[in-house]
Amino acid sequence: MASFKSDMTICPFCKEEIAVGAIKCKHCQSNLAPMPGENTVSGPSPATAGNHVISQRSTYVGHGWGTIVISIVFILLAALYGEPESEFYDLEASIGAAILGVIVVVPYGIWIMTREGSNKALPAIAMILSVLSFFGSFMV
Repeated sequence: MASFKSDMTICPFCKEEIAVGAIKCKHCQSNLAPMPGENTVSGPSPATAGNHVISQRSTYVGHGWGTIVISIVFILLAALYGEPESEFYDLEASIGAAILGVIVVVPYGIWIMTREGSNKALPAIAMILSVLSFFGSFMV
């Protein structure tokens, strides 16, 4: 443990005193050193520490994939109920699944796309697929 004040610095996240070469804050458990291959550090809030800019990793990255999965589920439901040769054929259920897909995916996709650091392409693809599924359900 460092005994001299010159060997100590302030954590950019919790503002507690820590050792100069610390990798992780002993008070707030924030990572102070970047992971291999990246220049970001995780913690409760973005901050600037000395000459290094520390930014928070995006928590919205996985949501883009979520919109794709939700969109595909509703497309499969619409296709299952919309296929005339299927034993589950029900045109109203097919249209309902397509409408519900648009109602769920479009606002969710817009919400994700407005978040800084989120993946913009996946929600856009999911919204396009949902809208195409909606219009496709009327063409049976």
